[in-house]
Amino acid sequence: MKSGPKGPFRNIDARFDALVIPEPMSGCFLWIGWCTPFGHGQFYVGPELYEYAHRYAWRRSNGPIPPGLWVLHNCDNPPCVNTYHLYLGTQVENMRDSVVRGRHRGGYTAGSRVVSEETCKRISEAKKEGFLRRRVELAVETVIPVVAT
Repeated sequence: MKSGPKGPFRNIDARFDALVIPEPMSGCFLWIGWCTPFGHGQFYVGPELYEYAHRYAWRRSNGPIPPGLWVLHNCDNPPCVNTYHLYLGTQVENMRDSVVRGRHRGGYTAGSRVVSEETCKRISEAKKEGFLRRRVELAVETVIPVVAT
């Protein structure tokens, strides 16, 4: 059987804190450990178990994350783990926020595809009229995330 980390990093919170540095200009606490391609930190919490660093920070300070909610960033900085910059929200709120803050090019993402503002309007109109996919000529994988918003 493998033994866990030794020395000052045996405690999970100490291991986490060792991978965070303050950024004085923004007030962000930046994760300097491993990050995803989108910039979110990944933290090893147990055997073959990783968690987003900002989710771990939220749970450590505020307790469990209710089912269906995400931990979102007020600071719009994915490696930030400052719990004063984090809040709970839904996936739909996260997508709307990404459009408002300009992280998407004038529309919503659906998989790897960006749906333009114009197409979003066409989807909303078609939804009201009851004949969605045929009218906007998009695959169902593209339409469903936009309709949910």
